[in-house]
Amino acid sequence: MESLQDLDVQLRKLKSRLIVIQAENVKETLQKYIKEWKITKLTFEIEPEPHRKERDKEIMECLQESGVEMLGYHSLTLYDLSTIIKKNSGEPPLTYRKFQSVLKVLGQPQRPRPCLTAEHFKNCVTPLLNNEDKIFQIPSLEELGIIPTAGELQVSRFPGGETVAIDRMNKCLENEEWINRFEKPQTSPNSLDPSTTVLSPYISFGCLSAKRFYWKLSEIYSRAKRHSSPPVSLHGQILWREFYYTVGSVTPKFDQMKGNEVCLQVPWDVNDVYLKAWSEVRNSVLCEMFCIYHSLKTSPPLSPRTRLMSDFTSLQGRRILKFIQIVLFVEILSQAHRMRFLSAHFNQPIFI
Repeated sequence: MESLQDLDVQLRKLKSRLIVIQAENVKETLQKYIKEWKITKLTFEIEPEPHRKERDKEIMECLQESGVEMLGYHSLTLYDLSTIIKKNSGEPPLTYRKFQSVLKVLGQPQRPRPCLTAEHFKNCVTPLLNNEDKIFQIPSLEELGIIPTAGELQVSRFPGGETVAIDRMNKCLENEEWINRFEKPQTSPNSLDPSTTVLSPYISFGCLSAKRFYWKLSEIYSRAKRHSSPPVSLHGQILWREFYYTVGSVTPKFDQMKGNEVCLQVPWDVNDVYLKAWSEVRNSVLCEMFCIYHSLKTSPPLSPRTRLMSDFTSLQGRRILKFIQIVLFVEILSQAHRMRFLSAHFNQPIFI
């Protein structure tokens, strides 16, 4: 809502406005306004996700029947994702390294286009009568059937909209040293104050151009003697996003496990007894490994069985510690397999 409201404010500064049309039958409604407003050309954002492609295909077929010229643009991603797939022999690259090798051939993404000005709108006429102004305004939550309870909606620390997004981006870019040193593994996902840029939702919902952010970072990197690199740098995080969008653009049911050909198919079951045992660390192997690992990390072990592992400076000690870490990891996965603890979805991560 905040994003739409901000967009409307910016358009009104250019002597235009945001028109929101609500309809159950999209095809009939489009045909109605095409005739009433004498629409001859429509520009739109090309969506990468399969289910949205199907929706847009139906709308385009409807517009073609009405003789409307359509111009689609790839503004959600850095590249036209179809060119990445075409360059990879018609298949999506399924590893980040392979993805990077394809991009190396394609070269840098296009620079963002200049922002709109009043000059772009000088020949545009908003086809609305004064009494229709409220008909096409942005709906409220109540009008959409969303009735928040008292105290449920508080003032957001991260309000929507392009204005806020650009302001947040510019503040982040002011700290060039932090930008150059940024490495995703060094951030804290559970810190009270964000340790990242918090620009992900703004890019996802179209409030901030991915190309704009990418090239702003490039300018900073060009001035630095040293800076972090993909996959851990901020550039790397944007490319992770691009990677997942590329795979998802040609993978039906990418947002779920069943029917998703690139997702590990795990035969989940539900067992409350196992879940309770895991939450209380009552699995014998897991519990013992935790105890050994903790004793090795905190103090010299007292047990004869673990005394040989105390020398962390030796290669043998490091190998044993690594082995325990692996066993812990495998055991956790094994428990999670039985208790639906982990997600099998191959989803896009929250990247920055």
